Amino acid sequence: MTCTSCHDPHAAPAADRKAEFYRAKCQTCHERNGCTEREPIRAAVANDCVRCHMPKAESTSIAHAAVTNHAIPRRPPTEKPASNPAGVEALKAYYAPSSLSPPEPERERDLGIALAALLGKLPPRGPAATSTATTALAKLQVAVARWPDDEPAWLAVAGVHGTRDEHKSRAVAARQAVRIAPHSEHAWAGAMAAEYASGEYAAAVAAAEKLVAMNPSATEYQFGRASALIGLKRWADAERSCRDGLAIHPLLAEGRILLAAALRGQNKHTQARAEAEAGFALATDPATQDALRKWLERQR
Repeated sequence: MTCTSCHDPHAAPAADRKAEFYRAKCQTCHERNGCTEREPIRAAVANDCVRCHMPKAESTSIAHAAVTNHAIPRRPPTEKPASNPAGVEALKAYYAPSSLSPPEPERERDLGIALAALLGKLPPRGPAATSTATTALAKLQVAVARWPDDEPAWLAVAGVHGTRDEHKSRAVAARQAVRIAPHSEHAWAGAMAAEYASGEYAAAVAAAEKLVAMNPSATEYQFGRASALIGLKRWADAERSCRDGLAIHPLLAEGRILLAAALRGQNKHTQARAEAEAGFALATDPATQDALRKWLERQR
């Protein structure tokens, strides 16, 4: 299968015909061996193949966005518990001592990094996230005291502080990672995000400049620089950075909204309004649109 097995690159079906259109696509391969689900369940989803076999889930890279599962599983995936405490316990079990384990200090350091990564999948400020952050930070602080040049551990420390809204501490940890590994794109990306979150917009711009030089095709660095430039009210520079990013990825809703803010800062209101409307139209769902509208309103 390719994208065009199901999608016409030049047109999309009307909203009221989507289920019928994509079901016909499914039937091109499954006409003889059709759906075996019970009729009442099929009727409950209007006989819509996509509802069961291509469920939507939250994006891991774009806030408030939903993405479609293109793995097309035979059975709908079961729902995961919201707090995912089992994930914490599974990690602790995985890093438990065994005959093949590294020494305990290394094992504890690795568990701290793993717990820090898991925090991104837990509901923010919930009980599971709070206890996991506390455990991760305790293990990581011991690790960086023992190995002060451990870049991944410092980045994990920064990540934990970020989930706790401790933005100054996050920036300090990210700066340590950059000091240790000045040629690491990963370290500079952590620093850019940390400096921006702590309100150090000039430092965020400097980190973004490094990242753009390292990886000119990564639009998140162009737009990260634009966000920090907007924080500094350097509107014309922010506009240029937005246009650099949109030249690579013209359909990114967040990029259009950033450009609208940069234009409005220069009193280019007609252009700003057009870019904002384009951004809202490109947003994947109402929640994304609402988040973008609120962000743009805050820039006033």
